[in-house]
Amino acid sequence: MSRVKRISLSALIVVVSYVIPPVEADEMKPSRTSGSSSQVASPERWQSEVQEGRRLLEVKDLSRAEGCFRRALQDLNSASHPSMTDRAQVMQYLARVLYMQDEAPESLALYKRSLHLLSKTYGERSEKLAPLYETIGDIFADEGDFLRARKYYQTALSRASGSLDKNACVELTTRIARAQEKRGQLREAEENYWSALKMVMTPDGSQSTDRIEQLLSDYISLLIRTESGGRVLQSAYQNELLKDRLSELPQRRAAPGSEFSSAVALQVKDSTEARGNDNADQVSPAPPSSTLPSPGPSSSTPPSSTPSLNPRIPSDSHADSNALEQINQQRIKFYERMIAADIDSLGAEHPSVARDLSTMASFLISLRRYDEARSLLLRALRIYRQIYDERSGPVRQTQLMLALLADEQDPATANIDLTYLQTLPRIPLQAQKLEVAFRLNELSYLMLCQGKIDQSLQTCIWGLASTARTSGDMSMLTAGNMIDLSRILRAKGHAPEAENLENSARSIVRRKMLERKSAYL
Repeated sequence: MSRVKRISLSALIVVVSYVIPPVEADEMKPSRTSGSSSQVASPERWQSEVQEGRRLLEVKDLSRAEGCFRRALQDLNSASHPSMTDRAQVMQYLARVLYMQDEAPESLALYKRSLHLLSKTYGERSEKLAPLYETIGDIFADEGDFLRARKYYQTALSRASGSLDKNACVELTTRIARAQEKRGQLREAEENYWSALKMVMTPDGSQSTDRIEQLLSDYISLLIRTESGGRVLQSAYQNELLKDRLSELPQRRAAPGSEFSSAVALQVKDSTEARGNDNADQVSPAPPSSTLPSPGPSSSTPPSSTPSLNPRIPSDSHADSNALEQINQQRIKFYERMIAADIDSLGAEHPSVARDLSTMASFLISLRRYDEARSLLLRALRIYRQIYDERSGPVRQTQLMLALLADEQDPATANIDLTYLQTLPRIPLQAQKLEVAFRLNELSYLMLCQGKIDQSLQTCIWGLASTARTSGDMSMLTAGNMIDLSRILRAKGHAPEAENLENSARSIVRRKMLERKSAYL
């Protein structure tokens, strides 16, 4: 049984197509010339063999495809003035088929001969040789020869350093890191993983989410292997994950931006400014790119002007808000009728009335109408105290809710300053997903435990950008991420920024606790 090879047919086709343009179909005439092998083959014969071999290769008829490519190569070798690029092309087709049939030695020999011919044609340092070096490196890696694989990968990267796009550069750098890790060169591998991650997290990065996750997983595995003598710290982000409350998140992945929505938002903004309406909804500007966060404005920013990383499209917000307000008013009237009916039938001091008051207060809390909710909870607490002991569940639960409401209404602690989030760097949309956010924060945590403060800080900032845009800037995961980042900022001497983050995180946690507790009233 043949071993399963990592090099796919499509990947190898890309290599050949990059080095030498494929022979066009209209240049390959299907006719064959007959005669002995001593006769010079016609120019069309080898092309017909290549065309048939490629067709057989697509249907996985490897044995017959091999025969076609061998005959094509024999025809080219017997030609009077064969083209070196044509010979190199056919050699690569034949090498591919042989490797797919587990004939690694002969396949490698053909790839190297092809590389030698192309070096004579284009020069040893030509960027056109990079894909072929990468393919040979893949074969050595599959065969377990990671020393040679790393050399070929590095040569491919150096040959095409000026012409490779960022994705190809990331892929080659990652393969070099994996080969170094297999060789036990853990420090060198870590440096290359870090270089690849920095390229991936740039705003114009276009790596797929799966590739980003794989890179982060490989990086995390490497740090776990090298962890020795590191400190054991606590991560607020991971503690929140252990509570398994992901179902409460309003979203799990960022949505791509819309140019139409941005245009509508600008029109709405201009019109509201013209009318002098300072409280109109406005879309937050795109956060600027920065390496280190800068302190945001003071915590005196009113909640209504707090920017959000997930702005809503304001085009239909007025109609939607009116409809929602009508529904809320209907629910409030329903609660009022229920309370009045219980008072008429059971009396104003009955515990059922207190429960009705608490239920209505819970709904008002969800609407952020805290003064009205507080008034209802005080009425409910007075009824509970007349009937139950001071240590009873209803009394203690209502007291807790009143305390949380008091904190939420305190001007010194009520505001949640999220302007700090606007200074976070932009990251690609493919990285704005919970699975990526999980790995970024785990990687940052491992770096912090091992004393790699600078790298931990940058990775945590990426993680916060991913978490806030993925789960919402008011989620508990974002709060945990902010607490972890504040610890790293303090280690770097950025105490004001750290305190700002901690205060905002505590406000988010308190508000979420208030909403969660009110649901059980």
